[in-house]
Amino acid sequence: MVLKTIDGQQIDLGSLYGKQAVYLKFWATWCVPRREQMPHFERTFGSAGPDLGVIAINGGFNDFAQTDAMSSFLRGLPDT
Repeated sequence: MVLKTIDGQQIDLGSLYGKQAVYLKFWATWCVPRREQMPHFERTFGSAGPDLGVIAINGGFNDFAQTDAMSSFLRGLPDT
């Protein structure tokens, strides 16, 4: 599976197979429990180091279709 990042880059999950553990987080901006989990997700990303690939997948359909809106949402998350 190849994923497109918010900044237009691509992540090929197949290229990570056998090389790096991957933590996939499926979420949507409208899902309050998932939004509440984002600080934990960011801490995991910050402390895991290069041995763990951390990938958040926004599951909202047409949810923040514009990357500017998603970037704004991410900037509004509390610092961890």
